[in-house]
Amino acid sequence: MSQRIIWLCSWYPNREDAFRGDFIQRQAIAFSEIAHIEVFHVVFGVSEREEVIQRNAQLTEHIYYRKFGNRLKRWWDWQRAANHFIKNFRSQYGAPQAIHVHIPLEAGLIAWFWKKRWNWPYLLSEHYGIYNSRVIDHLGNRSWIYRQLLKKVIEGAQKIITVSQSLGEEMKQHFSGLQYQVIPNVVDTALFYPVHLETKQIFQFIHVSGFDENKNVSGILQAVALLRKRTEHFHISLIGGDGSPWIPWIQEHQLENQISFYPAMPYHQVAQFVRNSDAGILFTYAPKRPPRQGGQSETQSCVVLEWLCAGLPVISSRVGGVVELIHTENGLLVEPNDIGALSEAMFKFMTNPSAYDRQKNKSRSFFIL
Repeated sequence: MSQRIIWLCSWYPNREDAFRGDFIQRQAIAFSEIAHIEVFHVVFGVSEREEVIQRNAQLTEHIYYRKFGNRLKRWWDWQRAANHFIKNFRSQYGAPQAIHVHIPLEAGLIAWFWKKRWNWPYLLSEHYGIYNSRVIDHLGNRSWIYRQLLKKVIEGAQKIITVSQSLGEEMKQHFSGLQYQVIPNVVDTALFYPVHLETKQIFQFIHVSGFDENKNVSGILQAVALLRKRTEHFHISLIGGDGSPWIPWIQEHQLENQISFYPAMPYHQVAQFVRNSDAGILFTYAPKRPPRQGGQSETQSCVVLEWLCAGLPVISSRVGGVVELIHTENGLLVEPNDIGALSEAMFKFMTNPSAYDRQKNKSRSFFIL
């Protein structure tokens, strides 16, 4: 009988937000190949009180829906849902073989209390980029209570896992003596894999994000405008958000043939776009120049991993964990917000496509407990 492991998730996809923590779900799916995974997550929104259980082979997701409330009510709802979940779990299976927390708060507090009560150790995977002191929503801007609770959860963990060395080193700035192991995010290589593309006249770039300000879509569009002055034989698909605010600007600069926007779409459809593209672009702001409305540096970047697994070369700004993924054989790094450098890198990709072999540069990512 395989192990039965509880995953306590502060972020996880749900019917209120299908993309929140989707990388955690992909890890759960991957790991369920070798162990029974029982996911626990609480969602706050407009839904009535409800528990939704979804079973798929060795993966079972327990999603508890609760209405919005103040912080005290949120914690009360987390605790009550956790008590209900663990009572049922213990009656069926006894003690879990392992507990794995994803994102310390709020799920980590549940693990911390269970450790105090039943002496159950827990592992902690951190994905959140709040430890860099130059991002707007960094840890130093959080309340004293938040920081103290976070410290308890992190110091109580048996093992700390980060998705990149960059994130681990940022955490060490706040927690002296912290030891961590880097385990990258998961990529579904049944969807993201290299294909042979016939030589075509139009070079296809791709960008995938939620179009939040941190991703600097405006900077990408300005680089496209510069590139358009040198050549017309390219196109970029921007997937994942609402592109309507930029349409007047695109029309003013006569870039309708070079730019297409697509809303968020299912994972398999994104993969199809990626397989038919020639290069990926990520132009995230650096922490030293955060956007006005907050955001954070890249702790790793799932989309870059997906592009690399599909054999695409990548142009990225030099931020966070992305630097650990890109080298001279699979892409180019440019300084954040250097629009001229991004445009030049795009032109270089177009004029020397043979420098990047899709099969040779394929990368793989996997999750190990």
